[in-house]
Amino acid sequence: MRHKIFNFILTGLFFTLPLYSQTSGLLTFDVRSEKLLPQSIWTYTPKYIIAAWITDNNNNFVRSLYVKANVRKQHLVAWNAASGGNVVDAVTGATYDSVGSPSTWTRSHHITWDGKNTSKVLVPDGTYKLWIEQTSANSASGTVQDGPVYSISFLKGSTTVHLTPGNQPYFTLMDLVWTPSAIPVTSVTLDKDTIVLDRNDSVTLVATVLPSNATDKTINWFSLNTSVAVVSATGIVKGIGGGTTKIVATSADGSVSDTCFVIVNGVSSSRGNLNSDFFDIYPNPASSVLTIRIYPLGSTSFIDVYTLAGIKVMSMESNSFSTTIPVHNLPEGMYLISVRNRNQSLCRTFQINR
Repeated sequence: MRHKIFNFILTGLFFTLPLYSQTSGLLTFDVRSEKLLPQSIWTYTPKYIIAAWITDNNNNFVRSLYVKANVRKQHLVAWNAASGGNVVDAVTGATYDSVGSPSTWTRSHHITWDGKNTSKVLVPDGTYKLWIEQTSANSASGTVQDGPVYSISFLKGSTTVHLTPGNQPYFTLMDLVWTPSAIPVTSVTLDKDTIVLDRNDSVTLVATVLPSNATDKTINWFSLNTSVAVVSATGIVKGIGGGTTKIVATSADGSVSDTCFVIVNGVSSSRGNLNSDFFDIYPNPASSVLTIRIYPLGSTSFIDVYTLAGIKVMSMESNSFSTTIPVHNLPEGMYLISVRNRNQSLCRTFQINR
């Protein structure tokens, strides 16, 4: 048998994809089938017997998409050879009726594919072929010429593909689009859990977004208390005033986020480190109690103890020069202690060992 086969080979599409990548999405293909010539080969009516199917790049059958030939489909020679007549999940139906005079016998077709095989399993990313065939004659008899067949190679992956092959003798106005589904961000992770700043000092937070091929990896940044610290659109945190806050980094859709606990000392770094001038803590490491000496006292002091994850585990007030804090109920590890009064707000770290 003689086949009219037209192959549209797309250069530049055959590059390596990540191993086992399986991107979901939707393929749409629009085409107009033109009347077959010569008219003498039209041995029956109706005149529009057509099929479309997908193979991999090695021509292994993946799935039928469109088979309009309930009675005459045996004459779709190429489709039968590829599929063995498999119409699982394909759009099927009766052969199209002829409309108008022979000079205007054309049909427009809209074909879709969800990237899955006949078992409804998403196929791996890579190069695939969409095939289309039509016939209006008893091709299977071997006495007449087979109908025309055309194939288009395209890349199924995480990138949108739009192809507009030129018109062929029997297939025109072709438009193929592969649109990958949006790949959501599953996690956002900051490189620091806790930062300690003086006023006017800055530090940069780095956010890692997974998966690496997420459709939108934009990070939105904000501070829970901008009077303590602010953050830029690129993750630069600047200390504003004494106190504590959290910096939050979220995915563009707000579905996942991570936070960094921030403590800002209430003095400008240009005046030097006043921690030891404002308060002292001992013993450090501690086991059961921690003593804080605050000077000058001047007013009520507010004392907060945090884990390095920013969780407040203790809070108290003191009007004394020396205050003892029980820490025997706290697990071993590193902690942050913040002391605030009307004059300033500073912090120090301490260790609990037993």
